[in-house]
Amino acid sequence: MQQVNELFEEFLNEIETKTILGNQTTWSNDLNNVGKVLFPDKWYGIHLADKVPKNTPNGAMMIVNLTSSKDNDGGTHWILLIHHNNKYLCYDSFNRSHVNIIDLSYLGKKVKDTDLQYAQQTVLETNCGQQSLSAGCVYYYIGLKPFMLL
Repeated sequence: MQQVNELFEEFLNEIETKTILGNQTTWSNDLNNVGKVLFPDKWYGIHLADKVPKNTPNGAMMIVNLTSSKDNDGGTHWILLIHHNNKYLCYDSFNRSHVNIIDLSYLGKKVKDTDLQYAQQTVLETNCGQQSLSAGCVYYYIGLKPFMLL
């Protein structure tokens, strides 16, 4: 577990220092541009909570904001969703279960959370987008098993 967290932190440091994102609140277009570079063959974009595409290919990676298209709050929090073997894998940097933060039942597929023991983000941090991309790097470059330990 410690080794996975160290890799996660290395990816996060690279994302925050070598891209336009920095370590503060991010905008969807900036996250989307970085996602295209990090995951060129798997990136499936940025979506609102009620607008996640239903028919994504296996391995599709996307960042989802917990805000829905009906809300007018400018966005609240970014999470990572990955379509993997006919289910979705969900990463939240506060390590909350998806059932408590977003309704994905309209997708018609099972959703599995990553390990919910350790939050990577503190309540004072505003880098959930960067943390979601870092978790995506663990999945994309290291593999499924380490990703599920986040």
